Amino acid sequence: MKLVFKIMPPAASFHGVDYNEKKQAQDVARRVHFQNFGYLQERSEISRQEFKEYFEKYSARNHRVQKKQFHAILSCKGASYSHEQLKEYALQIMQQMGYGDNPLLIYEHHDTRHNHVHIVTSRIAPDGSKIAHDMEGKKANTLLTQLLQLDLKAALQQDLAEVLAYRASTTPQLLLLMELKGYTSKQVGAAYHFFKHGKEVGYTSLAALNNRIGEGEEHRKDQIKAIIHKYQGRYTTRLEREQELFVRSSGQVQYGSDLTRYLQEKHGLQFYFFSKGGLPPYGYALIDHKTKTVYKGGDIMPLAALTQKADRRMKVLPLAPEPKVLGKSAKEWETISELLTLNNDGATRAEKQMPEASGLGEMFAAFDRFIDGIIAGNEIDSHAAGGHQRSSKDKEEQKRKSRQKGLGR
Repeated sequence: MKLVFKIMPPAASFHGVDYNEKKQAQDVARRVHFQNFGYLQERSEISRQEFKEYFEKYSARNHRVQKKQFHAILSCKGASYSHEQLKEYALQIMQQMGYGDNPLLIYEHHDTRHNHVHIVTSRIAPDGSKIAHDMEGKKANTLLTQLLQLDLKAALQQDLAEVLAYRASTTPQLLLLMELKGYTSKQVGAAYHFFKHGKEVGYTSLAALNNRIGEGEEHRKDQIKAIIHKYQGRYTTRLEREQELFVRSSGQVQYGSDLTRYLQEKHGLQFYFFSKGGLPPYGYALIDHKTKTVYKGGDIMPLAALTQKADRRMKVLPLAPEPKVLGKSAKEWETISELLTLNNDGATRAEKQMPEASGLGEMFAAFDRFIDGIIAGNEIDSHAAGGHQRSSKDKEEQKRKSRQKGLGR
């Protein structure tokens, strides 16, 4: 189980109240605690504006502090902790950090798959002094660790064991898995040392990581390509910044799309996008939790192809009742990789069978349901795929019209 206490950048206004009250109005959040609001405390109904005005009046006791708002999020992985437990941990942390006598709001949120609570208060103490904020993020997570009575060294060994069950093509890919668990790392000689909340918690040998280096199986790469192509036309592929609370320990912004989120939830395919300086992603890694393998994204599919929706405008040629590709029916293809080998003559010949297709991306789009049949072990319904059977009478009528058109020229 994992808990993260993330402190948002300080702000001059108490827009955290606006944000959380808006979420509450949308029925995806609920105010579960408020304290030290003086004359408002006995009221059964308090408006967003009243909370903000109270914060402003309270914080006016120190005019030198411009950024008065403290806004933090305490979150857990999935539903490993209830919202009530998170609220109690939040209150204990705020008390020990010196905010216990301040006006304070806590909201539980239900807008992600991870339980989390938001905490909003003032950075001004009741005596008008500014509450110490140096290294407060590290301090908060140290307090959280103490509250949970976690043995970080034992937790590292467990996390390392989980990561070393994966295979990757490079050492940085394995270190990425550790970063996703909240660690930073540093190579010292023939070992990698791991840090959490600024504190070294242990190390592992470079040899242990190198033992897990190897290429993923080609047939699995082809399966993943087929799965991606299958759902590209059904889910939005445009990347957007994630509102995810669990990010790399480096603090790098993460991106995702409806497609990548669906593939992670339903197929165990987790996408991690690399970006720099707030610019759009330039590459990605793909973690296949099903086979415990990490791939370089480009070995699966170029980023541009991943984020481009499959083209459904192409014309699909009528298919026979039992559709054949390169002379084989769905039953006769033993593996998906046999159909989806990208850099061979077979792929070129498959394109020639479909003169309307301008590339492999379009070919895959056209054979979306055919691939589905292979994955599911069932044959495609040619009618559902857009094909149809013409009766002999229809064919004769078509020939007659063609002859008449020829005579008319």
